[in-house]
Amino acid sequence: MNPLWNDSLWRQFGAAIDMLGNAIAACPEELWFDRERRPELWYLAYHTLFFLDLYLSPTPDGFTPPPPFTLDELDPEGVLPERPYSQAELLAYLEHGRRKARATLAALDDDGASRLSTFPGSRGSPSASCCSSACATSSTPPRSST
Repeated sequence: MNPLWNDSLWRQFGAAIDMLGNAIAACPEELWFDRERRPELWYLAYHTLFFLDLYLSPTPDGFTPPPPFTLDELDPEGVLPERPYSQAELLAYLEHGRRKARATLAALDDDGASRLSTFPGSRGSPSASCCSSACATSSTPPRSST
């Protein structure tokens, strides 16, 4: 793949990841842990990072997020995690996602960019589905807290 494309994709993903990191870091603690907000702010950030991590994986099979996160986010019942995740925990997950995005996009070649995604419900190439999925996660309806 033309290095210009790899660099352009990384710049866009990197900028989006930076903006999410800035929002997480700048959020006042009283809003971060406000259990009355729907959706809860910590959960929006977590959900976005979880799906960034998942969609940057080669396939959904065998995907495991780093601790302390679990696969509960894939539960069709839509239940929130057992506890709110701290800003520090999610900033660490963001760095994991940043490294994974950089490595994935740096290794992306013409064959990989044209290969159809194996994720359920995805359409198009891995690069197209990653881009659309990363953007779509921020507009996902809030989940139940029960």
